[in-house]
Amino acid sequence: MLAGMIPPVASSLGAEAPAGPASDHSVLRAVASREDWAAVRALRFGALARGGDVPACAVPAYGDEHDAMAGSITYLLLDRGRAIGSTRYIHSGAGSPLPAIETFRAELDPGLTAARAVEASLTVIDAPADRAAAMLRLFKVHMTACAALEAEWLLAAVRETEMGFYRRVFDMEILTGALRCPGLAMPRVLMGLAWRERAAALLRRLPMLAASGSDLRRFAALAAAAPPDEACRPPLRAAAGDACG
Repeated sequence: MLAGMIPPVASSLGAEAPAGPASDHSVLRAVASREDWAAVRALRFGALARGGDVPACAVPAYGDEHDAMAGSITYLLLDRGRAIGSTRYIHSGAGSPLPAIETFRAELDPGLTAARAVEASLTVIDAPADRAAAMLRLFKVHMTACAALEAEWLLAAVRETEMGFYRRVFDMEILTGALRCPGLAMPRVLMGLAWRERAAALLRRLPMLAASGSDLRRFAALAAAAPPDEACRPPLRAAAGDACG
């Protein structure tokens, strides 16, 4: 069983928070510094380039305007100081449409487009890392956000080859057909977890994803803060357009 194979995720989601049982080496933190943003954008570029989404570039970094969107928080997962994963949280109450909703709106029920939702976007894992373990650690961010905001949906635009993983592990359902997201060459499928209906069963199966009181307090503090200055700098781009996947 996956739940028995993956060690528990640490509850703290703040800066320099241990991200797993190897707390001396593994850290999950919200990105604020220039160095962390550089690591995130390089990690994104590497993952997107390997998947054929972006061409080779003299400046191997990938970011978009949603990094600086109100209500957006990017996280970095490090192991022994090496960046191994990143994900970005955005919620639907931040004043701007979610990137995935904008891309897939024509295929979605109007009730879902108006629902309180959390989007997991630009989730990337370094090739040598344990993908399943890193994904669970990163998705603790989004599970905490859904609990804090009492979200109706958790959304993620994923590659067609990743659909089975998201369905099997996170109990997500397929919401749309495959479409190209702006800035990415390969198509994505929008998947979603009906949080209010299915979260309890998911968290019974994977209790390491459940948010503690301290998780919720730290998340609330991060969500209330303005985007860090570095996120507002014009991003280094590997391709024109923005991204939702």
